[in-house]
Amino acid sequence: MKLGETAVASKEFLQKASQIIVCQMCALLRTLQHLREYGPFKLIPQDRGKLRSNRIANIEEAVLKSVEARTGTSTHHCLV
Repeated sequence: MKLGETAVASKEFLQKASQIIVCQMCALLRTLQHLREYGPFKLIPQDRGKLRSNRIANIEEAVLKSVEARTGTSTHHCLV
């Protein structure tokens, strides 16, 4: 690239970058304005299907028994 082409390319890049920054700032300002007017964002209650149980609590006992059965097993590397 020649010096003039580099200057033009740099100017175009800076213009596009500044447009992106302005868009991001506008989105942030809209979000802040919403929070000021309405408070925190809340989920709208909708039919989201069947509630799921806590899966971690459901397998805890199985993991403990599995580790107990394998005397040389490290709990750090245990896979069930």
